[in-house]
Amino acid sequence: NQNTSTTDVSANNTEEEFSVDQVITDKKTEAKYKITKLVKEDGTVSGGNVTLLKLTNKKRKSYTIKATVKLNGVSFKITQINKNAFKNNKKLTSVTIGKNVTNIGSKAFYGCKKLTTITVKSSKIKSVGKQD
Repeated sequence: NQNTSTTDVSANNTEEEFSVDQVITDKKTEAKYKITKLVKEDGTVSGGNVTLLKLTNKKRKSYTIKATVKLNGVSFKITQINKNAFKNNKKLTSVTIGKNVTNIGSKAFYGCKKLTTITVKSSKIKSVGKQD
């Protein structure tokens, strides 16, 4: 039973309604994302970058951060994991980090006591914040 009342943007919004710093909850990936960059073609949003802010389901045992996420019909590259994004997810045992992630925020996995496996598919990681 998921609480979906925190959805910031409904699925029927048009592409033109995207904005930088906008937060979107995606039910499919069970996560919240913040738009950090928009790419436009002919005045229409055709993509961009997002930061994974946090999971909306803390009961997940494993989680894969894909290379991209489709939000309201537009594909965005997931380039960052926010600070505290997975904090205190006590059931989480494994995480896969997608190929477009360049930054991992401080304490992104803090308090994830069962987390034993982190698979990194990105060769572009520039910074990882303190985790202790």
